[in-house]
Amino acid sequence: MMISTIIISRNSWPYIDECVASIRQQYRKPGEIIVVDGKSHDGTFEWLKKQQDLITLEQSGTGIANARNQGILASNGKWISFLDADDIWNPEKLDLQSQILEKKPHLHAVTANLIKSDENSEKTWPAMTPGGFLFRREVFNEFGLFDEQWTVASDHAWFIGAIRQGMKYEVLPVTLLTKRIHDHNLSVTQKKKYRAEMMNIMRR
Repeated sequence: MMISTIIISRNSWPYIDECVASIRQQYRKPGEIIVVDGKSHDGTFEWLKKQQDLITLEQSGTGIANARNQGILASNGKWISFLDADDIWNPEKLDLQSQILEKKPHLHAVTANLIKSDENSEKTWPAMTPGGFLFRREVFNEFGLFDEQWTVASDHAWFIGAIRQGMKYEVLPVTLLTKRIHDHNLSVTQKKKYRAEMMNIMRR
């Protein structure tokens, strides 16, 4: 099955090259790499346009959910993966996850563990974030796209809704994603908004 990898990016110049390199180094390479760039003004977009193996799109709207949705709608793969422009995959990520989806057709998706760059590398977390998963394309037909009303917590809103509707997934007991923590993470810059959105989401 062809895998589409979707990167969302905005002013990601310090990180984008390592992010893309971690996709190019996958043992099982995606059939297409789509980058949705949110009007970067730090040289990111110009760098992306020079990469011949990338499909670079200018974001048509605003926000993380809109960027992910644009990438999904532009993609052609039967399986879909995501990576934020400041994060990194381990080389075996897509290979290990695709093996699970091939062996277990009842699963909608598979994820793994992640580490955070600002913590002890021995501490891992279940990667309940789009960058940790490999999804079957039908997931987004069955459970919907990302809700664009949420500007910070759209990922969490989607996962909560999909799990409530019966999404079946597996967590591989290996670390396949590194989340790079820095001062520009939305979880750092918009903590109050994130908490407020999560409270509203959980009330639904």
